[in-house]
Amino acid sequence: MLDKLKWQKQRLLDGDDAPVSPQNETLSCPSLDLSYKERLFGCLLCFLLGMVLSLGSTVRLAQLVHGRPAPFAVCYTLGNVLSLGCTMFFVGPVSQCQSMFHAKRRYSAATYVVFIGVTLALCFSPNVPHRAGLVVLSVLIQFCALWWYTLSYIPYARAAVKGVARKFCCQDDQV
Repeated sequence: MLDKLKWQKQRLLDGDDAPVSPQNETLSCPSLDLSYKERLFGCLLCFLLGMVLSLGSTVRLAQLVHGRPAPFAVCYTLGNVLSLGCTMFFVGPVSQCQSMFHAKRRYSAATYVVFIGVTLALCFSPNVPHRAGLVVLSVLIQFCALWWYTLSYIPYARAAVKGVARKFCCQDDQV
């Protein structure tokens, strides 16, 4: 997959803006016949929309406090899904799912997807006691799972975070 991304980068640098034919390219979604620049634009647009929705959901925190968690949680969750889905412009949905559920990121991806569902279910279940608090907890778990999932793409990032956490959390109090 890395070779195909390098190949596409070289196509962009060379100015080859011809659409990618589905017969020659298995990296992208076969139903989309887009040039590399169009894919890049779609990816950036999807990512930026997702970030605006996620960050914009903080404006709705007051509604969450007043017992209406749906506007906050739906914006936050939809923003995260859009940001995560932006890579589908390059690799397609099947490759994205295969990458998400690779052995080293399987648990974080599954936790993330499950808590997307939990967050949305809590938002639209008015008879759940302490619903706003549960939505906040669900969003925090969702954020942590997404963060851990993202770290799996950076070489040695998880190991570094674990090392830092051990250093700060598990230190003996020696004077």
